[in-house]
Amino acid sequence: MAPLRKLPDHIINRIAAGEVVERPASVVKELVDNALDAGATRITVHLEDGGKASIRITDNGVGMRREDLPLCLERHATSKVTDDHLVHILTLGFRGEALPSMASVSALSLVSKHADEPHAWQMSMSGATQSPVTPASGPQGTSVTVNNLFFNVPARLKFLKAAPSEMRKITETLEHLALTRPDVMFDVTHNNRRVHHWTVGPDDPLKHRITQILGQAFWDNSVVFDREQGTTRIEGRCSLPTYNRATQAEIYLFVNNRPVRDRVLQTAVRVAYQDVLPRDRHPVVFLSLTCDPHDVDINAHPAKTEVRFRDAAPLRHQIISTIRAALQQDGHRASTTLAHQMVQRVGAMQTYDAPTLPAAPVQPHLGEKATLSYSTGPRTFGYQSVTPSPQRYAKPDMSTHEAPPRPSRPPTPALPMGYALGQILDTYILAQSEDSLILVDQHAAHERLVYEAMKSTSLTRAIPQPLLVPVVLKTDAHTVTLFEACRDFLAEKAFVIRAVSEDTVILEAVHPYLMTCNLSQMMQDMAEELRDSGHPSTLTATLHEVCGNIACRSSIRAGRRLKLEEMNALLRQMEATPHAGQCNHGRPTYIRLRGGDLARLFGRT
Repeated sequence: MAPLRKLPDHIINRIAAGEVVERPASVVKELVDNALDAGATRITVHLEDGGKASIRITDNGVGMRREDLPLCLERHATSKVTDDHLVHILTLGFRGEALPSMASVSALSLVSKHADEPHAWQMSMSGATQSPVTPASGPQGTSVTVNNLFFNVPARLKFLKAAPSEMRKITETLEHLALTRPDVMFDVTHNNRRVHHWTVGPDDPLKHRITQILGQAFWDNSVVFDREQGTTRIEGRCSLPTYNRATQAEIYLFVNNRPVRDRVLQTAVRVAYQDVLPRDRHPVVFLSLTCDPHDVDINAHPAKTEVRFRDAAPLRHQIISTIRAALQQDGHRASTTLAHQMVQRVGAMQTYDAPTLPAAPVQPHLGEKATLSYSTGPRTFGYQSVTPSPQRYAKPDMSTHEAPPRPSRPPTPALPMGYALGQILDTYILAQSEDSLILVDQHAAHERLVYEAMKSTSLTRAIPQPLLVPVVLKTDAHTVTLFEACRDFLAEKAFVIRAVSEDTVILEAVHPYLMTCNLSQMMQDMAEELRDSGHPSTLTATLHEVCGNIACRSSIRAGRRLKLEEMNALLRQMEATPHAGQCNHGRPTYIRLRGGDLARLFGRT
C-alpha cells in the first residue's frame, strides 16, 4: 500500500463536487439558494442545452465586496454560520462548498456588486486555474455563470441525460424553491426562449404562486389546513381524494422554508390518505412545516434535501391528524375536474348523425311513493325514512299544446347534494341542487357510508379474539423495543402483543376481522415498517381493507331499484359522512354538472 499523503486542493474539490454537484439541477439549486440567502427579490435563470452547456443565475441581492470574491471560491468559506455548531441554521446554504466544487468541474465566472462598492468586480476559475479580481460593470447583485459542466470529468459527463430530461429536473428544483418564496420573482429561459415566468401576486402572493405552479385546478380542488402546537406549525393545502396523480411528484414538502424529501413526512401524508385513495394513486399536497431549528438536523445530507427530526413520532401523528381533519371538513365534496373530464369525453364522442330511436325507449325511474325505509340487513347500516321532496314531473296532456307544468323547486334551505329526481338504469341517482345536476353512483356512495360507519363502531369497540396458537416473531432487540413502544396503540386496534424475550414477540389476540389473514406475514411487515418509519401502518391498512370488502358486499348493488325516500336519505347521509365523495377504492361516488358544464355539453359556450 502506498504511503499516506494529503490530496491536492483540486482533487479535494473534485471529490466534494461528486457530493454537491450531481447534475445541472444541483448547480441551479445551490446558486438559487445563495441568491435567496442574499435577499434577492428577482432571480433570472439562463440555461443552454439543459444546463450542460451553460447556466447563468443573476440576482439583485446584497452582492459581494472585492475581497469576498476570491474568498467565496475557497472551500468552507461562508458568511452563514456564525456559531461553533450547526444547530441554529436558518439559511438555505451554509457549508461554503458550492462555488469551489462547481469551479473544479466547470468554467465558472462571477460578477458581483455590493451597495458599498463604486462598481462591480469579476473573476473566474476553471479547474485549478483562478484569475485575478478585475473591475466590471453591472447592477447591484451577483451573476454566476457555469459553462461546460464536467468538461474535465468525462465519466460524470457521459451519465448526464438528454437536455429535456435535465431540464425537467431543473424545473422541478426551481418549482420547489419558488414555492418557498412567493415574494420573489423568477424568470427562466432555455436556449434563449422563456419557459417560466413566476411573478409576485399583488394580494395573496402564496395563492398566486401555487396557482402558477400547481394550477388553478389544484386550488379549486384542495382544502386548507393550519395547525399550531407548541413550537411546531403545520400549514398548507391538500387535494381532495378524487383529485390525484399517478406519482408522488406533486407532493411538495418544506421544513423551515427548505424543500426536503423526508421519509417521515412522506409516510405521514400517505397514511393520512390511506383509506380514501387507491394504492397506486397519490395526492397533490403543499405542506410547510415550521419548527424550532434545534428540533431538526438539516446537515444530514450533502445536498441538504434530507433532514432528521429529534422526535419524529409525535410530528408524524400531528401531520396525519391535521390532513385528515382538513379532508373531513368537506367530506362529501368531489373534484370539479370530474365534470370537466366528462364534458371532454362526451365532446370527443359526439357525432351529429341522426340518432336511431329504440323501439321501446326506457323511461328513467322517478321513484315510487314509499312508507318503508330501505335496509341492507343486520350487518349493514340502513337509512331513516325521510319526507320526499315535492319534485314530480306532471304527465303532459297530449290533447293540448300547452307546455307541461314545471316541477316544483326544492324547499329551502338548499342542500349541497340537492334532491333526488329519479333513478337511471337502476344504478345511478339523478339529483338537482340549487345550481347543479348531480349523478350519484348508488353502490359506491352507500359503500362509503357503510365503511365509515364500520370504522366508527366495529373498529373502535372490538373485543380481541384470542388465538389458539399464538404467532411468534423472532427478530432483533431493537425491533422488540419498537413493538413495546407501540403496544398501547396496537391494543386500541384489538391487536395484543407481548415481548417474551429480548428478541421474540408473540401475538396473542387479534381483531375478529383479522382471523382469516396471514398473521405471520403481517407481523413481518409491521416489523419492517417499525424499523423504517416507526409506525405500524400495516395493521390499520389491513383493517380498513377488510372493512372495505365487507362494506362492498353489504352495500346497495347496482340494479337495485330504490324508492324516492331512499334516494334522498342516501343524499342526506352523504352530506354528513366524511370522504363521501369517493368510495373505499378511491373512485368518485358522484359527478356534479354545473350550469356551465351543461352549456358546454350542448355547445352553448
